[in-house]
Amino acid sequence: MSTQCSNLRDKRPYCSNSHNTVWVSDFVKVPEFKPLPGKHITTEGPPTKKGRTEDFHPRVDTVDTLPQPPSPSKYSDAASSVTKTLAASMIIYDPSGKPVLVPADSPGSTVYLPDADDWTIARHAKNGKEYIASVDALVNEKKEEEARKQKIAEAEKLRQEAAAKEAEERKQHTEEEIRATIEKELLQAHQEEVSRLVQEHKAKREAEEKRLQMEQEAREQATAEALQKQREEIEKETQRKLEEQRAQQEQTTKRELEERQKLEEEENKKRAEFEQATLARLQRENEIKLEADKKKLEQEIRQQLEQDLKNKQSPSRAKGAKVVEIDAEESKDGQSKVLTDADRKRIEDSKAAAVQKKAERDAASLKERSYRLCFLCNVVHD
Repeated sequence: MSTQCSNLRDKRPYCSNSHNTVWVSDFVKVPEFKPLPGKHITTEGPPTKKGRTEDFHPRVDTVDTLPQPPSPSKYSDAASSVTKTLAASMIIYDPSGKPVLVPADSPGSTVYLPDADDWTIARHAKNGKEYIASVDALVNEKKEEEARKQKIAEAEKLRQEAAAKEAEERKQHTEEEIRATIEKELLQAHQEEVSRLVQEHKAKREAEEKRLQMEQEAREQATAEALQKQREEIEKETQRKLEEQRAQQEQTTKRELEERQKLEEEENKKRAEFEQATLARLQRENEIKLEADKKKLEQEIRQQLEQDLKNKQSPSRAKGAKVVEIDAEESKDGQSKVLTDADRKRIEDSKAAAVQKKAERDAASLKERSYRLCFLCNVVHD
């Protein structure tokens, strides 16, 4: 129990009032006390031995400036708030044993200590005198009263607990019997329900299996029919495609044969034209060559005749020679040549034989070259 003044400047957990009283609330360490200016409080008379406040008659210098004291009924309970009279200062020890200094402004001041049974008060000596404020008797009385009340409460609690326990046991025993009967009935009903459910489930499962089997058979039959139909359609489609492919291939083959035949005809025509042109060219070349060979042969024969003529006119061959009329021709050196009839005939025969032989040789060569050319043309076109 505590209070706090409205004029507290630094929010300390204590203050002074008209009775020069300090209220200590939940403190661990009380700061140093400094009286307010103009509010000094004095007391008259020494404190009583027990430290009761009713024996004091405080005199206040400035009553109008101080707050009103708290109501005495607020602190009438000595067990909850113990009044102790202090002389000047006093050292108070908290429950942990730590000393706490609670100063007072003058001898005879009063301090209200809440829950005094949790505190012990030390002695304070000043001017050779000792002021002892003790609350041991009050504390012991309070403790005894509390212990007695606690024992009575514990005994009552134990009695109530025993009665409740006995009633609970009786109730539990009755409830156990009822519960056992109910559980037995429930178990029997549960077993019957389980048996019924098992039979129903078995019947449903058999019906479901039969239905699934029938559906499976129907599905397999439908699948087989669909596969057969699909197979027939595939076979028809395959046959149709094969026929189309065969007809297309025949048309392609026929067209290719026609094109090949046409190409062969064109090639044969070109080959014939080429052979004709080649034969004409070779014939022209042969004619040119024959003409050149003829001229060359005539020149050779002429040279041979001239040589024979020279040989006949030589002294070794002049005897017995019969001179006949000859043709006069110009020689290389401008001299006349005389040929006999025999020489002329021999020359003509030799020329005819040479020309015939040359023609045969050229014809054979031309034929061979034609064959070779045709062979090369066939190789190239094939």
